Amino acid sequence: MPHSDFAARTLPRTAILGPFHLTPLTPAEAEEDFEIVTASEHVLVGVFGDAWPSGLTFAENIDDLTRQDREFRNADAFSWIIRSAEGGYLGCAYLYPDAETTRPDPVVSASGYR
Repeated sequence: MPHSDFAARTLPRTAILGPFHLTPLTPAEAEEDFEIVTASEHVLVGVFGDAWPSGLTFAENIDDLTRQDREFRNADAFSWIIRSAEGGYLGCAYLYPDAETTRPDPVVSASGYR
């Protein structure tokens, strides 16, 4: 069930924000995402409050991307790859609404790691 802040809203799957291009984080990008995430492990460990992505397998990465794509389609949470205008993978942006509250302006959490 969509978070109440987003039930009546449709967030874009893609967007161009100045020099940044946002594309959805889906299993279709699993190889590229896995390469970037594992290469950036030294920057990412602890960002999400745990040891992720230490020991991350390709299969686990596909599971993560599948869940994130499902959450986006269900309007529960939203994840995009941030790309340069040339298409380079710069990092990801995540919007995780607080399930316990509603707000006039939803809070966004973003992580860049390339």
